[in-house]
Amino acid sequence: MENDAEELEREKTRMIAKASLRRLAASHGQSYVIECVTGGPNSLKATQQEKEEIRKNFRVALELDTLEGVDINQLI
Repeated sequence: MENDAEELEREKTRMIAKASLRRLAASHGQSYVIECVTGGPNSLKATQQEKEEIRKNFRVALELDTLEGVDINQLI
């Protein structure tokens, strides 16, 4: 039962991170969000704080410690 509660909490955290990424993609565009992780011209518009928040949300959403070597299809 404790494991179920922990799993539900992890899933809730993942859903919050995904929702944040979707909101940013809706307001700034999908390429903006992806390029904040991978680099590119759209990432120049973002503040360092925004880039860090986007990376953090991707790590949480994908349940990864690092985004190095992540396939762009996972980010989409």
